[in-house]
Amino acid sequence: MSPELSAVLYRLVNASNFAVLPAVLVLALRWKRLSLPQRWFGRLLLAIAVIQLSAVALIVFFQQSNMPLYHAYIALEGPGLLLLYRYRLGNTPAGRFVPWVAGSYVVVVMVNVWWQQGVQELPSLPRSLEALLLCGLALYYMRFVFLERKVMYLAQSFWFWLSAALLLYFSANLMLFLFTNTIPEAETDLFTGIWAIHAVLNFILYLIYSVALLCRDRESYSSF
Repeated sequence: MSPELSAVLYRLVNASNFAVLPAVLVLALRWKRLSLPQRWFGRLLLAIAVIQLSAVALIVFFQQSNMPLYHAYIALEGPGLLLLYRYRLGNTPAGRFVPWVAGSYVVVVMVNVWWQQGVQELPSLPRSLEALLLCGLALYYMRFVFLERKVMYLAQSFWFWLSAALLLYFSANLMLFLFTNTIPEAETDLFTGIWAIHAVLNFILYLIYSVALLCRDRESYSSF
């Protein structure tokens, strides 16, 4: 990889640390119009933004590793998104099962930190598990909403765009995180390429999140 291309990809990776900010702006502008589930999602986005900006600050201002914050990030994001679907699935068997899955995932993250990969290593194992869980949940929602036949315009649905974002982002990232630990540390160019792909997916994820927040929530049980 040429030095010029490597520099461009490195800037792209750094810029992706701020990809969440447009979604936060949309959240701030539409807060009063958001449903209870959307506000749950909004608070989750704010917490994620704080963690990501703190990670940048650790590197830029203190020259410290920010990997411990990545463990905190996935311990927050995965359960937060899983529990969000309680508002859509309601008292269905899946809706009742989601809190147990979220709690079990937090246990997996903690066990991974203490006995498997450690706080200074990339948590590729729990991140891969998170991808499987959220892809499965997004696919379940797609099946659920088509069988339910209640939503007339999916393109105007908060839950549809949210599920589409999760399915796109986590399905694409699953293989990246699954095989990250098998790549030799000397393969710097390969690592840069992988994180550049992840950076692009990050921008797409938060762009679709922004679209979801622009949609009214007419599906949640709490909004009836």
